Amino acid sequence: MTTLSYPNRNAERRAMVKERYSVAFPSDESGVPFALKVWHKSPEFMRLVVREDAVPSLRSLKVGKKLRMNYYASDLARPSERLETEVVDVKINREERVRGQYFVDLQILKSYH
Repeated sequence: MTTLSYPNRNAERRAMVKERYSVAFPSDESGVPFALKVWHKSPEFMRLVVREDAVPSLRSLKVGKKLRMNYYASDLARPSERLETEVVDVKINREERVRGQYFVDLQILKSYH
């Protein structure tokens, strides 16, 4: 699989995901998985949105960290997908629609079906 080197100039211009998706990944502290919503998704890139009440999950999302994430569509008839990802950016959002929430940009390194 070919991966894009980050930063990707087009990452900010990607369309929002039309369907609802979420990811789950293990937390470092409790072993209970975090579940976050996907804001953008393409074959090489994913952006998560972290609500203010889920900010403790950011401790597990440091730039450069590699994570295996389970990726779920809201349509339960579709199978889940396991993705090997790398955190490439974490930033607070200043856009009106989701102001104060965080964006976590992930590069998708490998997909396991």
